[in-house]
Amino acid sequence: MSRSARSSAAPTRTNSRRGERRAVRSVPRGRYHRTQPQLGRIFLRSALVYFGTILIVFAWLWWHIPRENPVTGERENYGTLFTRGVQSIVNPKKSFNVVFQQPRFSVLLVGLDHVPATKGDPGIIRRSDSVMVATTDYDTKQVRLLSIPRDGWVMHWQGDRNYGYERLASTYSLGQQTNLNDPLAGIQRTKESVAKLLDIKIDYYVVIEFEGLAKLVDALGGLEIDVPMDMNYDDKAAALHIHFKKGRQHLNGEQVVQYARFRDKKLADLGRMPRQQEVVKLILQEMMKASNLAKLPELARIMHESVLTNFSLDELIALAQHIDEYSPDCIQNRTIDNYWSLEPGQEIDLPGLAEGQPNPGAQWIYQRDRDRAREFLLDLAAPIPEPETMTAESGAGA
Repeated sequence: MSRSARSSAAPTRTNSRRGERRAVRSVPRGRYHRTQPQLGRIFLRSALVYFGTILIVFAWLWWHIPRENPVTGERENYGTLFTRGVQSIVNPKKSFNVVFQQPRFSVLLVGLDHVPATKGDPGIIRRSDSVMVATTDYDTKQVRLLSIPRDGWVMHWQGDRNYGYERLASTYSLGQQTNLNDPLAGIQRTKESVAKLLDIKIDYYVVIEFEGLAKLVDALGGLEIDVPMDMNYDDKAAALHIHFKKGRQHLNGEQVVQYARFRDKKLADLGRMPRQQEVVKLILQEMMKASNLAKLPELARIMHESVLTNFSLDELIALAQHIDEYSPDCIQNRTIDNYWSLEPGQEIDLPGLAEGQPNPGAQWIYQRDRDRAREFLLDLAAPIPEPETMTAESGAGA
């Protein structure tokens, strides 16, 4: 048989037992190869749906089922704990003393009242709406917070040059006007003027405009504030509209800014400074909560991007990572004493004013009150706990 004939013949195989040749039946390819892939795809889809459902249920439980922290007593979910663990790996805890090279430092906090620019205005009108000085000692875990009235009549200093007396609220804007091309000119004058006023060294500064404060509060999820009175105030020029009812309520970032800026007619700035201190304390207390620890690196980045500060990003992260070691009870606050009287016969002759020139609505701060304020800021010793009183039940007289 020729080669071509053999190739066209039906395939055969030899049965070794029977010794006979028989034709091999061809397997029907169509049905077999159509059924196998279909079954595989059905199985794969079923497996994906099954495991996907399990994954979704597990993720929901992971982020919504709370557990109680045995240390703090707060309830938190496993997702938060996992995120915090990842954060500690990505951002290992930095040594406070290594980053700052000192356990104690001071910070100047300035909140700017930004008046919208008008025609012909270069847009630099930024008054020092609120001015505070904070000091802290990492070893004793103490914080002191001092408010200085924006209408305080203070000596202005910039670049070690004396610029005469003016209101504290004008330090930032007048400092900017000395050099329009220097973005730090405003805070330089404010920092030097406050340092001279209190005779202390100021290590850091944080300048916050209203938008930056609102972002920070929103990142924390808002603040619970007990509004002490009905608040209603409208200022079209400053685009400020404040309307709150008395009572405890949850405020978002924009509302917290409005609450801090409200000035009632009776107390004016003297009534507003305690509210501003309250907002700062509430923000710090929120950061100290275990439930917000996972947010701290992000909050540090928001501060670094939204405020003007000479804190480095590493320093902000170190502060955020160690803030849980502080207690809300460690924060003490007060307002510097000042004197303001426009009553006939009781006016204060402010230095720097020409004879007969009326008081421009400024408040005088006596030297004794500056000394008390400095002592308050520098006394960062941990308070001595009061001894427990003996009672009959505790064994008194035994």
